Amino acid sequence: MENRFDVIVVGAGAVGCAIARELSRYRLSAAVLEKESDVAAGASGRNSGVVHAGFNNKPGSLMAKLCVEGNLGFEKLCGELDVPYKKTGKLVVAFDDNDVSILKRIISDGQKNGVPGLELIGKEDIRELEPNVGGIAAMLSKNTAIISPFLYTVALAENAAANGVKFFFDTEVRGIGKSGDLFKLKAGEGYFYSKYIINSAGLYSDRIASMAGETGYKIYPCRGQYYILDKRAGEFLKMPVYPVPRPGIGGLGVHLTPTVEGEIIVGPSAEYIKTKCDTGTTEAVMRQLFKEARELLPPLNMRHIIGNYAGIRSKVVGPK
Repeated sequence: MENRFDVIVVGAGAVGCAIARELSRYRLSAAVLEKESDVAAGASGRNSGVVHAGFNNKPGSLMAKLCVEGNLGFEKLCGELDVPYKKTGKLVVAFDDNDVSILKRIISDGQKNGVPGLELIGKEDIRELEPNVGGIAAMLSKNTAIISPFLYTVALAENAAANGVKFFFDTEVRGIGKSGDLFKLKAGEGYFYSKYIINSAGLYSDRIASMAGETGYKIYPCRGQYYILDKRAGEFLKMPVYPVPRPGIGGLGVHLTPTVEGEIIVGPSAEYIKTKCDTGTTEAVMRQLFKEARELLPPLNMRHIIGNYAGIRSKVVGPK
């Protein structure tokens, strides 16, 4: 039977490619089906590139457990993949007493999650670490790091492919049925068969689940817009800087993140949208992004802007 595999992974983002790499350790046949023409074409290639420490996750949750474990093992993984990894640390900045009280709660939650290296610091310590950053206090997270998410995903895919995993691009899954004891996937211009399907389709994972008979999932697209700043602005910042997160904004707030290449990323915004493919940017949001960025880093100037982009988060909870 043509295109028959033990396991088929749907989606070639960071998660799908990491699963493919893990599957390649075993004596089985595996394939990855991707509707776009390359890996990391969705959220995996359109984000801030931050390796989070795990303090923002609900204590006791699976997400908290996996985020902390992932952070602690990420440097070793990037070394295996020959992917740039910079353990920069991160500041979450407070601008008033209410922010400080929120920071203390975040530190407490982080410690419950087992996150090492969390510390509440004052204005003088902020200036010593980041002379250009405002605020009256901050939480320092020593274990936060930055990577190139695109290079990371490419490296996972290349390693999996070298170990025998087959990748099929421009191959959108359009239907899932059964053929005897095998799944039968209509994808691209033909059919694929497998004993198991792993759904890593990101924004479209609810659609894939529905095709397979699981109709209880719904993904809500939430767009985040970003600025990219020239390397000349890189001298202003050495580590990611975030504001204290506030309820109701749908994310962690507009933040500043250096890239491994030396630029600075400003963003993201957080806005629920109706379509899962609208990665356009809007004037009003971009104007607000820069306003909030300058509150964190006053030396920024519009002349530092060299580009913009948007990514779309997959959320299981819709707008309230």
